[in-house]
Amino acid sequence: MCFKNPLSKNAYKLPSQDSDDESASPVRKPFFAMKMIELEMELEQNCTKDMIHKLTELYSQAIEFFDDKDDPKCYDIQQRLHKLLKRPEVLRVLNSSDLSSENIEPTSFEQRREDFENRKKAMANDFKDLERKSKNRLSVSEIIVTNVEEAEVMSTKICESFSKQENNLESRLKERKKSMLERSQCFFESFRLQKSDMSGGFDKELMMQNEIEEFLETNFAQQTTAVAEVNVRYETEIKQFDGQGGVFAMVVEEMRKTKENEVQTMKNHYEKLRKEGIQSIKNKYMCEH
Repeated sequence: MCFKNPLSKNAYKLPSQDSDDESASPVRKPFFAMKMIELEMELEQNCTKDMIHKLTELYSQAIEFFDDKDDPKCYDIQQRLHKLLKRPEVLRVLNSSDLSSENIEPTSFEQRREDFENRKKAMANDFKDLERKSKNRLSVSEIIVTNVEEAEVMSTKICESFSKQENNLESRLKERKKSMLERSQCFFESFRLQKSDMSGGFDKELMMQNEIEEFLETNFAQQTTAVAEVNVRYETEIKQFDGQGGVFAMVVEEMRKTKENEVQTMKNHYEKLRKEGIQSIKNKYMCEH
């Protein structure tokens, strides 16, 4: 919303709406607010019953319009109406026996000018407050959009980092598997001339080692992926609130604690699966032996 000087021609010009009811309201007609200000200024020079009636009618229309929209301007117009009805010259006109023709002059030019300046300053302050609130709302929206964009970038970087870790892990596991296979082949070659039963037992041990290695690779890869998913999910949400202070700082702290607990639970789960899997493979070969 754009806020302007309250004395400018378009200061009270309302934004267009699609509603037929709002379009039909006199408040939405061009120069409605300017007409209201002109009547207020004219009343300073010529306080009559007709002038009071016209101005109060405009105030009533504006109050009804803004009240239906739950707009804070409703309270501003109500306050201006109350001030109008409390003015001494207005009270004298309304209480006079001949309201239709009486014309009462204000107390003094200096007093009228002072009252007008005070109302002008009050209107300017009201518009400054509304403009500041509008800027604050815009700043919050910009912060949210910026945080969401940064969270997306952070999420992408985290995924790339975990992807590199998985690739490095896979390379190390392949190298270790290759090294163990070479050592096993050397042992197999050294015992190649032993008895068939001994040779058969060695073959089973080698098969058991290979199966355990494959199981450990799979288990570790699954654990890494699961932990990465948890980290990405929580870090994306934390990024949206981090650095905003107040209640958001408490939310971020609780989210980090929850993330750590969930990651630890995930690691414990896969550690249990690792131990059970190794024991299961050993039991299988012991039964065969």
